[in-house]
Amino acid sequence: AERATALKRNAGWAQAAVFDLAVEQGQWKKAEGALAQAIRLGAVDKGLGVHHRAALLLAEARDAERTGFVVEALALSRRAERADGTLVAAALMRARLDAAQGSLRRARRTLLRAFARVPHPEIAQAYLGLADPGDQNRERLRLAQKLLGAAPQAAEAHITAAEVALAVSLWGKARQHVDDADGCLAAEGYLVPARHFRLRAEIEEREHNDPAAAAQWLRRAAQAAPDPRWICGACGETAPAWAPVCGACGGFDTLAWRAPAPLAALAAGSSAKLGMGLIADETLVGRPPAGE
Repeated sequence: AERATALKRNAGWAQAAVFDLAVEQGQWKKAEGALAQAIRLGAVDKGLGVHHRAALLLAEARDAERTGFVVEALALSRRAERADGTLVAAALMRARLDAAQGSLRRARRTLLRAFARVPHPEIAQAYLGLADPGDQNRERLRLAQKLLGAAPQAAEAHITAAEVALAVSLWGKARQHVDDADGCLAAEGYLVPARHFRLRAEIEEREHNDPAAAAQWLRRAAQAAPDPRWICGACGETAPAWAPVCGACGGFDTLAWRAPAPLAALAAGSSAKLGMGLIADETLVGRPPAGE
């Protein structure tokens, strides 16, 4: 493939082949160069190429960290995050390495900025994990409010605040935040995922010690839209975390955070609105269990 590019430098297919083979071998720098040429020649879509480049930089950063080159890993993770601000794993790695070097303020800024762009639960949990020692409850509440300020219309911001409120026994606040999260989804026409119903069940169990009410919410959770997860767009397999290469099919930069479509909704021919993988069906949004 490299000989083909040398013989015909404007052959986009050859550059794309070098890119694919370099990725397969884990030669990230070589892949980055081939990708740039493939984009220039129109063999790779420019928008997709931007995301691919960020994924390559992040893969290189992970290799650098594994081999002990932490400073280089941090620089590469910063480049990856700047290349594509929607790459959740890049912001997470940059913040984690900054925090490990004692730059907590910089790490918090990175995560808060990333959450405003992509309100993702992993970003929220990493941000809460940077709470100052001491009064952890108060500090986590304060950080949850900052997340809400960064993305006030994001259901994830309200759910994060609900989880923090629940942890400190602020039942009313927890319930209100879940209601607000459901409202955010309803306004966009998205389904309420199972996670929201499980949280309501936990509120009932802990506040009122009411197993019957909790069981009703858990039944709703079992029938609700699946929770979002990392899913390969090439083979459909799930992954526990983002990776540059799918562990199932070997596809590069194919993992995306979305929810699988509910089979019942698809079987019924329900109209769908896809946003973070959630399918619209207002009959499932925000309806309390029977008797409430």
